[in-house]
Amino acid sequence: MKGEESLMGSSSHVAGEWSKTGGGIFIRNGVHPLGAILYLKKKEAFVHNKKISIKSVYGDMGYVTQTLDEFEHRHIIARPHDVEDAGTAVLTFTDGSKAVVISTDNLLGGSKNYVEVYCNDVAINCNLTMCNAMETYMLDSYGMENVYLSEMLPSVTGWNKPFIADEVLRGYCNEITDFMESVINDREPESSFELASQVIKVIYASYYSNEMGQKILID
Repeated sequence: MKGEESLMGSSSHVAGEWSKTGGGIFIRNGVHPLGAILYLKKKEAFVHNKKISIKSVYGDMGYVTQTLDEFEHRHIIARPHDVEDAGTAVLTFTDGSKAVVISTDNLLGGSKNYVEVYCNDVAINCNLTMCNAMETYMLDSYGMENVYLSEMLPSVTGWNKPFIADEVLRGYCNEITDFMESVINDREPESSFELASQVIKVIYASYYSNEMGQKILID
């Protein structure tokens, strides 16, 4: 599996500080495709009635924007102080399968958010953003000054892919529905505490792997 969530920075003024955020782009945005990937492995294990866990993690973090001068930096919002603006983790599962998670603050043109699944008998591409439910082409921004097309999009000119039914396509409606049904039916939510714990464990194993320069085995 492969997943990514990337953009050109954060609207939060504390996003570049480890003490306020606990990391950089990888903990801010990498958690989302990582959580989806771990959820899918959980479902695979359930279907086959077997246990599949994370065997090892290799993380590679970088501070790419420090190579830019002020003019070159003009389109990128990210201003990291002591955190990464580009992160990648390679996961190995106990069943021998692999996953790659990518997240960067250096992507222009909007936000990129997807999960791809490569199987023995099927390939699945899940594009949350940017999706092509609608495409627009504009020669200028006249009349569009206060119109929101998509996340982290500084200009509406040229070809763009607006967010359509964003609350549905990005899962917010189903998230709230599952939460309410969990309360009413007294059951565990689909996005459980166990899943959240696994995500954070992998995130910090990735940071530790980057610091140590080696693959980290997960107990």
